[in-house]
Amino acid sequence: MYKAILAPLGGGESDFNVLDAALAVARKFDAHIECFHGLMHAGEAASASRQIPFLVGPALHEALDFLEERGRRRTAAAREHYSAFCECHELGPWGGEAAAGVSVGILESRERVVDQLLFHIRHHDLTVMARPAGRDGLPAGLLSRILRESGQPLLLAPTQGEVGGFKHPLVCWKDTRETARAISLAMPLLRKAGQVTLVTVDDGRASSAASVDAIMRRLARQGLRVEEMRESASGRRTMDVLQDAARDRGADYLVMGAGSKGGMSELLFGSCTEDALERGGLPILIAH
Repeated sequence: MYKAILAPLGGGESDFNVLDAALAVARKFDAHIECFHGLMHAGEAASASRQIPFLVGPALHEALDFLEERGRRRTAAAREHYSAFCECHELGPWGGEAAAGVSVGILESRERVVDQLLFHIRHHDLTVMARPAGRDGLPAGLLSRILRESGQPLLLAPTQGEVGGFKHPLVCWKDTRETARAISLAMPLLRKAGQVTLVTVDDGRASSAASVDAIMRRLARQGLRVEEMRESASGRRTMDVLQDAARDRGADYLVMGAGSKGGMSELLFGSCTEDALERGGLPILIAH
């Protein structure tokens, strides 16, 4: 079960998508939502920038002042978003092991923000994050790093529209260790589904019929109602194929694995992990 859900807030509009998605999942498990906000001091924020380290003199001081002020504004906004969320849904702090229902809290960090975020992700069952994180003041490439280093699943909140009820997942099957692990980590949510659609995309490296039959049997043994569909990329981006397949079947979120190629830090799932991290209308539960 997902009993501890982490919801990082950046102080931007995406906070609302993150909180809505976290609440939709938490209600299925009477879980606790722990919000997290990191206020990077100007030096830490500058080190995560691609341009500021090359500045000197007055331009550098001006940039640091800007980062400091932006950080304060984002902290104030994150706190405001958290308070409005609690008030809107009448949520309060965790009442102990005997307490029922969804509870909520907030953590703040002012030093080594990314390291602190990774620490808390490792100690929660599921983390709900916005995409792309860089627009909310966190370093570019953070989602890829979290996938590589946390060992836990990420739920990427939708970029627009309302969050669904997480009732019908589209499971993106590829016969890899990462995809098998992602399905295992998603199992608590899959068991809550009324219908599961398993999709394979032929992008030139199609999974064998034996592997598809095996994963279908595995899901059926969990008591899931599973239908299979096979799609051809036909020159399209894999993420576009998956989004279209989800729309055709009425699925309201995706489950997929993120693999690594050799020793490179770039994450790949066929051709679409980068697409999944950066864009997409549906929530995506993804793990490495």
